[in-house]
Amino acid sequence: MDKGIISGDLVKELDDAVQLVKSNRKAMKEFMTYQMALLEEHLKDEQRGRAKERESVAIKMIRKGKSFDEVHEFTDLPIPRLEQLANDNCDD
Repeated sequence: MDKGIISGDLVKELDDAVQLVKSNRKAMKEFMTYQMALLEEHLKDEQRGRAKERESVAIKMIRKGKSFDEVHEFTDLPIPRLEQLANDNCDD
């Protein structure tokens, strides 16, 4: 056997394997970046949902006649936001 052909084939095989690993690393990095973006968006959606729920509770409490201080204590919403919610959602 010609050692040049064997070593040439071996070098090509090794080079192909290295390229495959590099490609897989790049694909894995892209996939992980995509997964992180999806996770961040999911977390933002959860935060928006919790904020809307707190506002909904605040509106109910204001309609029941609770003070802004009391509503703030339970919802952690700022007083100016409670005033805005009251103006936008409660008939006085």
